[in-house]
This record gives sequence, C-alpha cells and structure tokens, in this order.
Amino acid sequence: MATIQDFKKKYGESIARINGKDYPCSQSRISREDIPEGWHRYSVRWSDDWEDWATIEPRVMVNHAADILSKEEIVFPACGYIEIEDWSF
Repeated sequence: MATIQDFKKKYGESIARINGKDYPCSQSRISREDIPEGWHRYSVRWSDDWEDWATIEPRVMVNHAADILSKEEIVFPACGYIEIEDWSF
C-alpha cells in the first residue's frame, strides 16, 4: 500500500486550497495504486470556460482539472458534486 511519502515522490508536493481546506493534489490522474492508505481520492472539474475549478466529484471524466486527496471522506449531496467557491495553490 502506498504512503503519503510515496505519493509526494511520484506526484510532487502541490497543495490545493479549496473552499478553505487544504488537499494534496496532482493535475494528473492519481492511480488507485498510488492512493495512500487511509486517504480518499476525488476529482476536480474545470468550469465550461476552463478558467476556474468548478466542482469536486467522486470521479471526473470530462474537463478533468486535478485529483485531490483527503484524509476525511467527502459526503456528496444528491446532485453528486460540491461546488467550488474559491481555490488556489
């Protein structure tokens, strides 16, 4: 099982601040084998104009901006995503 150190070696140490929370992230898709034990992977979708990150979702196939890791499981509302109000690196 991968560790957070393994993740950082492979994907770097980028941190995305989304809606006031910090998440290790990669603009590449994080493979299932690289998810550290005890962490959860989620995807970020670009807005339709590709200027901002729009949503956090369980998995994004189109307009994928990044994958993030969270120690806490994210519970999604019925619509299946969480809108991103503000973000930065």
